[in-house]
Amino acid sequence: GPVWQDLVQPAGRGCWRPAHFHLVVEAEGHHTLVTELFDVEDPHLDNDAVFGVRDALVGRFEPVPGGEAVMQIEIALARAGDAPSA
Repeated sequence: GPVWQDLVQPAGRGCWRPAHFHLVVEAEGHHTLVTELFDVEDPHLDNDAVFGVRDALVGRFEPVPGGEAVMQIEIALARAGDAPSA
């Protein structure tokens, strides 16, 4: 469609998204964080179709027994009333 022809393809982006998962973090008295995290080893990091990859959102997914993967992260939420950072 026109979005593909006018925006995605001219920007050199593919039709694939890198491996990622969505995350919503809520705490009383704080702004809610809605974000996504990406696997550093995914070959599509540099051409995400929706331009969502940021260095701060990339980490290593580590396999654990049972076939799952984990990523250790630190999250700081802005207090309600404070301006959330971009």
